Amino acid sequence: MKAIPKALPDASLLQCIWASDSLIATLCDPARFDLGTARSVAGQLARRYPDVDLRLALELMKLSVGDSQVERCLDVLDAVPTAGRRLVIPLAQLMKSGNPSVRAKAARFLGKRVDNLLWARTHFKDADARVRANVIESLWGTDSSEVRLLFWKAAEDPNNRVRGNALLPLYRLGALEVLPIIRDLAGHQKTEFRATAAWVMGNTGDFRFGETLRGLRADPDTAVRASALRALVQLKKAESQWSEIEIPREIQFCEDLDGTRRFAFDVANPSASPLLPTDVAVTTNGATVWQYTLRRPYSSPIKAVFLLPDCRKTGTEASLKDALLACEAAKGPQDEWSIVLMKEEQGSDDQPGRPAAARGMDTYVTPAVPVPYKGPSLRSAITKFNDFPVIRMDDLDSVMRVLGPKGPNRHLVLITSPSGLNASGVEKLARRTRDWGIVVNVVCNQPSGREPLQALARQTDGAFATVPPGGMAPDWLTTFYSCLSHRYEITYPLSDPGSLFGLRIRLQSMGDENLRSMAGSAEAKECRP
Repeated sequence: MKAIPKALPDASLLQCIWASDSLIATLCDPARFDLGTARSVAGQLARRYPDVDLRLALELMKLSVGDSQVERCLDVLDAVPTAGRRLVIPLAQLMKSGNPSVRAKAARFLGKRVDNLLWARTHFKDADARVRANVIESLWGTDSSEVRLLFWKAAEDPNNRVRGNALLPLYRLGALEVLPIIRDLAGHQKTEFRATAAWVMGNTGDFRFGETLRGLRADPDTAVRASALRALVQLKKAESQWSEIEIPREIQFCEDLDGTRRFAFDVANPSASPLLPTDVAVTTNGATVWQYTLRRPYSSPIKAVFLLPDCRKTGTEASLKDALLACEAAKGPQDEWSIVLMKEEQGSDDQPGRPAAARGMDTYVTPAVPVPYKGPSLRSAITKFNDFPVIRMDDLDSVMRVLGPKGPNRHLVLITSPSGLNASGVEKLARRTRDWGIVVNVVCNQPSGREPLQALARQTDGAFATVPPGGMAPDWLTTFYSCLSHRYEITYPLSDPGSLFGLRIRLQSMGDENLRSMAGSAEAKECRP
């Protein structure tokens, strides 16, 4: 009978197939159904007849291991959604088959359902590379330190398919170390490894491999060129899954201090699935950054004290008020704020008769203790800007007591100029905030002389930013605050100490199941070298 590559059976035909004497003889006959159609039919049968997996397994056990229908039946059975752990014991005998192809397919089928790392380790020792490759593939979609160790071991396997099956899930688990390994595999002296490298690159959907793949299009081997072409097509389809984020140039996060650049960015939906390191691509002046780190140091809710310059005499409080009101509208509902106005002169002697020791940061407690706000009371307090307490730099200890010596996500937001905090003040503040685990975030309103303030932010794991030339616009302060509450942070070796003009950050879509899925399509597997 002529094969039916696309047509799917209707309900009456499904009933006839189920009533046949042998499901295997019907579903696994290539003259009746091609493999893709047979798998689709098996899935439809399972929705009508829940025991179709058991019936196929029982019929499979009656076949000779040398029967050509055994392999095809395993492929069909793998598409049955109800085919679970209950089939492991009856089909485990297939792992003893003398037919390496049967063992390989059985390894993939059983490995997905055993959920036993010991089983995977045992059969990963098989001499047949196809078995090892399918054992590794059966672990796709799982994550643990032990599974990752097995993936890394497989990434050094002498067989190209085993390596490819290990490198792809490592990429999808966010292991940054595999990026240069995948790229360098394209330069392997053996053609099958170069073809596998192209296959892995295509399945990542990562545009960073585009240049390497274009180089493989000129490979002397036909199979490598074909694999590279398929991969480039996959990358083209995945282009829409990458989006570029805008990087505020003034939020530089202490770059150039130790030969690295560190910056942060916010995501539109902080409740979405967390970004993996491989979901972020960094380029500088068109060159890909292959070595970088990604982390998410803090999360909402946060407790913050804003230390604002006492600008009542300068008449600039209106711009600060507008910026705070915009930022307050964007903050998390559980975030808690305190706001203090700060005189920036050091060691003030405007209190005659006060002993010098009493003016020290560690002994003097100002009576103007800041009030924590949460909810509608905060917006009301900001509108009465000039009623916030005013303290001197020597009084910062009282501010830190509001945050307390314990607890996560406690921030000082210090808006000041380089002259507002001298070297002694910086060191004193850094020492106390380190002891209490408080993060100091600095907004500097002058572009020069900022190094001590940068160091203060870096030492306390905080953020540093320079106010834009046009002033502290509401949107800008809101962006800065978002980077405090749920920011991602990237650090990479600094090759160009210049500005951020050549820096581009692109993110792979966090919600796209096709890119995050561990199980590629059957067509992709058939194309794999």
